[in-house]
Formats: sequence, C-alpha cells, structure tokens
Amino acid sequence: MPGIFGNRFDLNHDGKMSPFEKAADRGFLRMIMKEEEKKKKEQEKNKRKK
Repeated sequence: MPGIFGNRFDLNHDGKMSPFEKAADRGFLRMIMKEEEKKKKEQEKNKRKK
C-alpha cells in the first residue's frame, strides 16, 4: 500500500511500505507542515508590524 506520497519512500522497491518507510513518509509530511506553520507565523508577524 503506498504512503501519503505514493511509493516515493518505498526505499527497497518491493511495493510494500515497511515501518521505517512509513515513518520516513510521515516524518517528511510533518517537516513540511512545520515549515508551512513557521512561514504562516512569520507572515502574520510581519502584517502586525505594518
């Protein structure tokens, strides 16, 4: 079963998502979400300054 990003994190190309591959898939998503949240907070902070 592919992960959130398809088989991008199917590192051994067996068509299955191992626990490590699933963790990498979710960790990548978590990292993206944190970066977006940080950008959003910076934009809100900059709006308040103006």
